[in-house]
Amino acid sequence: YLGFERAAHFLPIPLLGGDKASVEPWRNAYAHLRLALGEGFVAGQFRDLPVMRRLSEKPIAVLEALMANPRLAPLSSSAGRLFDAFSCVIGAASEQLSYEGQTGMELEAMAGPYMHQADAYPMILPGQGQPIRWDALWNAALADVHSGLPVGLMAARFHKALVEVLAKMAVRICADRRLNRVALSGGVFQNRLLLEGVHAALTASGLEVLVQHRTPANDGGIALGQAAIALARLAARQK
Repeated sequence: YLGFERAAHFLPIPLLGGDKASVEPWRNAYAHLRLALGEGFVAGQFRDLPVMRRLSEKPIAVLEALMANPRLAPLSSSAGRLFDAFSCVIGAASEQLSYEGQTGMELEAMAGPYMHQADAYPMILPGQGQPIRWDALWNAALADVHSGLPVGLMAARFHKALVEVLAKMAVRICADRRLNRVALSGGVFQNRLLLEGVHAALTASGLEVLVQHRTPANDGGIALGQAAIALARLAARQK
């Protein structure tokens, strides 16, 4: 419990407006699409899509200034903000959220009936030490929106992409470090589709998979883990 190594992570995305990014999904959509498609993306190839028209009405000059200043827009690799962004891009998110985890719960419900027929959005595994990027996913998702694909099918493709990249990264990390056990935790693994999908993929690869049972996967379990680490460090100092 005294230390850890961060072996992989999602691409950090600026939280435009700080805490506002957790309740206004369009802020996360702008940040994700800006990093994937480049400056001026709202007037680019997909300019006629509803999400682009919606974003073009926002204070883009202010958003660009925030993007350039990490002190005003702290970086986050949170899965929750990725769900917010995707929900906004496919037109499923409201202008302002009513509760924490809303887009995650809504996308999970939309995806459920389509999981058996959906294929995953394209994902590229990163090189050693590089973050997991979403460029290919965003381009494919915007193309799906343009073609009028049902939102439930897009949500299912999104879930399958996450399952695929998480499982492949875990398998690769375990092989590199000669490990045979993986623990799935954090708030995102309250999502049944992700939990069951990643669990099945890792088990099929011969790995032992641990999931939360007596404590919650989200903040309660994280707080317990932080307390365990603090206790271990305190005990180490007293030796």
